[in-house]
Amino acid sequence: MDTALPLISIRDMYNQSLPFGSLWRDQAALLVFLRHPGCAVCRSNLLDLYEYTTAFRMLDINLAVITMAQPAAAQAFARLYRLPIPIYSDPERQIYRATGFGEGSLYQVASPQVLLHQAWQFLQGHWVGGGQGQSLTQYGGHALIKARATAPSYIHVANPIYRYPAWQSVLEYTQKRFYASEEPMPTLARQLA
Repeated sequence: MDTALPLISIRDMYNQSLPFGSLWRDQAALLVFLRHPGCAVCRSNLLDLYEYTTAFRMLDINLAVITMAQPAAAQAFARLYRLPIPIYSDPERQIYRATGFGEGSLYQVASPQVLLHQAWQFLQGHWVGGGQGQSLTQYGGHALIKARATAPSYIHVANPIYRYPAWQSVLEYTQKRFYASEEPMPTLARQLA
């Protein structure tokens, strides 16, 4: 893990540069690493997060989406999906590499199982598109990082690309990891349902 991670530059969707660490300077953060905007499985996972955004924010967790798309493509993606979460660009993939999100082989991202998952998402209304010049073999996933930390305390690399934990389990893990008492807060997901 790169200890310079907080200092690496990232761009917001308006192409303004800021230090990556500013996303978790004042509060912990859940960072969702999008494989690329054309990945239907990744978009479906991101859309599933929508119903948990309030619960994570009640835990004082900053939410952010990281993409390797250029800022203009990130902005278009955010508008298309009406993202309730800020999106940031890492087109050089410095942050992807520094956090340990590697690349797989073409077979790993286009195996018969992956193609079946992509087809299922397509049938559910998630179009499948190209990577807009990005690496199609890049893994996505998410990372949880405490305020002012230099490295994430939890990373999930989606390998195969359709294997994401349920957001409910990520929320429960976050509650346990970030709050020391046995019952720090009520089960937020049940309150929101």
